[in-house]
Amino acid sequence: MFSPEQLSHFETFGYVVRRQLFSPAEMAEITAEFDTTVEAERQGETFAGEIRQAVSGWVERSPRMRQLVEDDRIYEPLAQLLGPDFIWRASDGNLYVGDTAWHRDGADVEVGFTRIKVVFYLDPVGRDTGCLRVIPGSHRPPFHDELRKLNYWRKKQVIEEGRSTQAELDQFIKEMNISEDEPLFGVGSEDVPAVPLESEPGDVVFFTQYLYHSSFGGRTGRRMFSMSFAVNPSTDEQVELLCQHQEIMDRSRRVTEHTQRDQFYDPAFLHSDRPRIQGMVAKLIELGFE
Repeated sequence: MFSPEQLSHFETFGYVVRRQLFSPAEMAEITAEFDTTVEAERQGETFAGEIRQAVSGWVERSPRMRQLVEDDRIYEPLAQLLGPDFIWRASDGNLYVGDTAWHRDGADVEVGFTRIKVVFYLDPVGRDTGCLRVIPGSHRPPFHDELRKLNYWRKKQVIEEGRSTQAELDQFIKEMNISEDEPLFGVGSEDVPAVPLESEPGDVVFFTQYLYHSSFGGRTGRRMFSMSFAVNPSTDEQVELLCQHQEIMDRSRRVTEHTQRDQFYDPAFLHSDRPRIQGMVAKLIELGFE
């Protein structure tokens, strides 16, 4: 569980890093499972290193990895942060290519619907070698709103990835009154004041998905996977936001996945006999996300 100090740190700054939460032996097993999964996903093709390889739902599909979802080291801090009836959102495994520009996860309308991402880096990453950079406190209004222009860099990037259009970028530029001839906030993307969360295998990063984050300088093929969770929606507005987020995730999955699947969630995960997992997926089944 998180200490009172860690809970305060998360609420104030939007993240907590737990150092060496998993042992070298555990990480060796997790990494072997990751490597096997992403290689199988390519169906015999080599990793070209031109675009990111993303494997959606890899945790849900793996019996070994499903154990992580209910592991006390993951589950108990989430219950503290999101409430005991928190829900599952998604997982993905990634082989990264290049930088990831500044962004917050999901649609702009989602602020207030709390979601948390739990991240494992399977390779050592530092400030200039692809670690997660965060802007502490950027999940909290009004600071969050003042940083919205930062999405400009990421919106340009996702056009190259085929997940957005120039028309959407043009609309954002007009809405935010951005001059493309001047750097945002007077600095380049890599020079935005931020904290680098340098990481070794075994470290685990918990952060709210409304926190502005990025990474720069990482080698091609660096390995990372994440699991996302959310507060159980209790109002019609929160349910609507959850449905909007589901659509965003599904659209992104269809663009980035190497192997297309008809179902977003693995049936073995949705219909698990494990009580903790059953609690996390009950709302998803109720809303027809199967």
